Amino acid sequence: MNPVSFVQAMLDTDGPSDTANSAIEDVIGEATDKLDEAAAERKIHQLLVECGARGPEWELVVDRIARYANAVLDAWLRTGAIYGELGKRRIRVEASERQRIRLAFNKDLRDEILATTVVNALEALQKDIRHGTGWDPGKGAKLTTYFLRGCLFHFKTAFECHLRSERANLQNHAGPSDLDPLNELHYDSLCDTGLGADPADLVSEQDSIRRHLAPLNEQERQIVYWHTAGYTHAEIAQLLDTTAKAIERKWARLRAKHQWIANLSSRRS
Repeated sequence: MNPVSFVQAMLDTDGPSDTANSAIEDVIGEATDKLDEAAAERKIHQLLVECGARGPEWELVVDRIARYANAVLDAWLRTGAIYGELGKRRIRVEASERQRIRLAFNKDLRDEILATTVVNALEALQKDIRHGTGWDPGKGAKLTTYFLRGCLFHFKTAFECHLRSERANLQNHAGPSDLDPLNELHYDSLCDTGLGADPADLVSEQDSIRRHLAPLNEQERQIVYWHTAGYTHAEIAQLLDTTAKAIERKWARLRAKHQWIANLSSRRS
């Protein structure tokens, strides 16, 4: 909430409204979360420096950040959001729209590219920590945020390397009809794309969805969409640049306020 509009809302009422109370809770909660996280990040950094980024301590950190980065990057690849994130850092990926679509729909290809990306990013992080460079929580970046940023650079290298190798193989072994990358889309499910569905049913479903989402603000709609798509609170927090606990609190309020959202949660559990 804009600070000016928040103050005006307080002045225009005898006491804080439910919306104002929620805003206050969010501000206090997120501030507390970030203080706790900052202390934890400093401890992790000290631990990694002391162990030289090796041994069981390093392996525990690797497991945590690798699973986190893989989940967020996979979500970004499936939605295409990764190219916006790359653009923010002026990283240009030499890939056509068709090649990007294929990566979004082909799970095996995504898994291959992500595995290479994460492994290379982990090796770079380990090297930097041993040399006393790279991630420094004192500069404000969480380890997961810093690592994810590094993954974006390594994604460019991994994806472009795969495309070069693929082009070479196709030119050497394939006929002209095999050169269309859309032939290899490998949709996980045609049902998921809506292909073959009754148009009348689709229109009815879309109208129902719009009516349900109308009372929500843009961020609430995003949270509902990503939650029902299977994203975790941590992944949604990364996409919205907030904390997992903040998303957890907002999701709980949405469930309490809207029965249809509570029903969505029940069906997923």
